[in-house]
Amino acid sequence: MIQGAYDQHLNKIDAETGKLIWQYEFDDVIKGTGTLWRMDQKWIHSYSRDADGSSLILNDTEYLGFENSYFTVFDPNYRNGKTLNGMFQPNIIQ
Repeated sequence: MIQGAYDQHLNKIDAETGKLIWQYEFDDVIKGTGTLWRMDQKWIHSYSRDADGSSLILNDTEYLGFENSYFTVFDPNYRNGKTLNGMFQPNIIQ
C-alpha cells in the first residue's frame, strides 16, 4: 500500500503485515488515502483522475468515488485482479 502523510513522507507499507517497506521525504505534506490499486479511469475536462477521499469496504466489496465523477464498485482482493490496458487492476463489479 502507498500512503502519503502530513509528516511529508510517502510510505510503502506491506498491506498484510503493516510493516514499512520504504519511505521517501518530500518538501510538503502528501494528502490522500492509502493506495492499493491503479485504476484506468477516464480523463475529463479537469484532467483529473484523482480519488481525493476514502473508499468504503463492506464485506468483500469496495466502493470508491473519483474526482472525475465516476463511482466504482470493485473486489478489493488483489488475487482476483487482472492486467488491463497495461495496468494491474481490481475486478470491477460496477
